[in-house]
Amino acid sequence: MLEQVLCAHPAIGTAGELRTLAQEARRIAHTVQQPWPDCVMQTQGEQIAQAADRYLTALGARIPDKPIVIDKMPQNFLHAGFAACLFPEAMILHCERDPLDTCLSNYFQLFPRGIDFAYDLTDLGHYYRQYQQLMTHWKTVLGEQLFQVRYEELISDPKIVLEPFLNTLGLSWDEALLNHQEHVGRVDTLSLYQVRQPLHQRSTQRWRKYEKHLGELVAALEK
Repeated sequence: MLEQVLCAHPAIGTAGELRTLAQEARRIAHTVQQPWPDCVMQTQGEQIAQAADRYLTALGARIPDKPIVIDKMPQNFLHAGFAACLFPEAMILHCERDPLDTCLSNYFQLFPRGIDFAYDLTDLGHYYRQYQQLMTHWKTVLGEQLFQVRYEELISDPKIVLEPFLNTLGLSWDEALLNHQEHVGRVDTLSLYQVRQPLHQRSTQRWRKYEKHLGELVAALEK
C-alpha cells in the first residue's frame, strides 16, 4: 500500500520486489569466504562499488525512466545496513503496523517456499520480535537514513506522514498521492487487490475478530 501511494507521485516508480540485494550479500560472503555479516568488514571498496553497479543495473532493467525508484522486497529489512553501505544517500523506508494485525495478515497468506514460519502462530510471534529487535538496531546505526512510517497514521492522514519523507528526497507534495488507486499499474505481490482500493481503516484492529484464536501468537509476542 505504501509503495503504491508513493508511486502516484510523478517522480517515483517501483521495481517491485527485487532479490538483488540478498544476492549481492551472498556473493560477497562467498567471495570473501567469511560468514555474513562478518564478511562486510573484509570487503574492499571496489567490491562494494561493483555490487552497487550490479544492483543499479537490475533496478534500471525494471524501471529506467524514474529518478527515484522503490525496491519493496520485504526481506530487505535483513540487509538494511548493507543497502546503506552500497548507497549512502539512499533512504530506507520502514513501515510499521500493529504486531497482531501484521502477523495475522501474514498467517492468512499463501507464501512461496522459505516463509514457513508464517504458518505457525508461535513461530510468527518469535519472528516478529526478532524483526523488531533488528529494526531497532538499524535505526540506531542508520539514524535519519531510516525513515519510519506508522501504517495506522498513514491511512488516517497520508499527507502529514509522507510530506516530510518527500521533502528529504527533494520532492514536494502531490495531491495524486491521495488517490493512488487511480494510478496503480502492474502489481505482482500478494497485496494485488488491496492496493487498488482507496486508503481505508477497515484493516486496523482486524485481529480482534479472531482474538479467541490468537493465544499462541499473543504469548509469543509477549516473550
